[in-house]
Amino acid sequence: MGIDGKTDPTIDFYSAFGVSDKKIPMHTHDRLELVLVKKGFFTAQLTGNRTLCGERGDVFIFPSGVEHDQGAVVDGANVFVLVSGINVPLPMLIHTGSDPLLMQWFDQLPQLSREKTTDLTKNTFSKLSGSD
Repeated sequence: MGIDGKTDPTIDFYSAFGVSDKKIPMHTHDRLELVLVKKGFFTAQLTGNRTLCGERGDVFIFPSGVEHDQGAVVDGANVFVLVSGINVPLPMLIHTGSDPLLMQWFDQLPQLSREKTTDLTKNTFSKLSGSD
């Protein structure tokens, strides 16, 4: 069990490599979506013509049920993650400055996902620090 007796968040990981002018059309998810821009530039259009633009190291956060399109503006590499069990009220873009710990966390997600790791704090940071 997680915080307040709720189920721990779970991760579904997938990655994609953006190609110039390739857009994923308007869609929604039943879970929170995180997108890390690993390389290049990335945009997302939200309903109401709101546009978010990010570059390497930026993280897009899309709440479940929020309609959006997305894609690489220039050849890029992006990591997409769907997370069950948590949500945020509004879409947002976080400029991380390519924080090394955050970049490493995203790099570790495929392994964590395969191991069915559900605790996003305790297990993740022990993996990153090599203390497991």
